[in-house]
Amino acid sequence: MQTISTDITEQKAAVEAIERFVGALEFIPQGIALWDSENRLIYHNEQYPIILGPEEEHMVPSVDLAHILRMVEAAETIDEVIWPGEDFGG
Repeated sequence: MQTISTDITEQKAAVEAIERFVGALEFIPQGIALWDSENRLIYHNEQYPIILGPEEEHMVPSVDLAHILRMVEAAETIDEVIWPGEDFGG
């Protein structure tokens, strides 16, 4: 009988580092999003869709950046996206 073992210490450390990084991003008051090399969403913190404006349901991993920008562009103004219903006298 042969036993094969794999040391996963480095893998566990990498996973823990990523979890700490993502946890830290959630506490940043600015909207943060990470995109892959093909402009597909990988991650966003809670503030990102609130600041940018797209509905949370559209902010899922793999959504294309161009799609999100079209949603923002379709809004009357960026102010309407950020502060819906507010009148700033402009």
